[in-house]
Amino acid sequence: MVEAIYEAIHGPPRPGFIPMFETGHAKGLPSSDATVIYPGSHHYIARALILAGRTGIPILNDVPGLPVPGLPDTAPIDDARLLAASIAIECTRLVLPPLSVLRPEDLMEFREANAELYAAFDVRCCDTLPI
Repeated sequence: MVEAIYEAIHGPPRPGFIPMFETGHAKGLPSSDATVIYPGSHHYIARALILAGRTGIPILNDVPGLPVPGLPDTAPIDDARLLAASIAIECTRLVLPPLSVLRPEDLMEFREANAELYAAFDVRCCDTLPI
C-alpha cells in the first residue's frame, strides 16, 4: 500500500531506483524522558486510508498528485469549490439520519406535514450561495 501511495504521488520510480520508506520516527523531548513517536509520511497516509475505509468517511488531502480515494478519476483535485462541496455533503451525511428515496408524492406529504417547522426558513436566502 505504501508503494502504491508513493507511485500515486511521485509516479513510478526510475529503473534501478528502490525508494526507502521509514515506517516511523521517534524524537526525544529535551529535559524529559518523554518521546514523541509518529509514523513515516507515506505510512501516515496509508493509516489514514485504512481508517477511512473502516469508517466510510472519505479522506481529503492536500498532497499534489494523490487522488481523493473512493472518487472517480474526475475527483475535484485542485478545485476548492468542488472540494468544499464534497466536505459539505459528507458533513451533512454525518449529521442527518439515513433517509430513503422519496417519491414526489411522499415528499409533498412530508413537506405538508412539517410546514409549520419550515415557516421561519426562507429559501430565497440560499440563492446567493456560491455552489
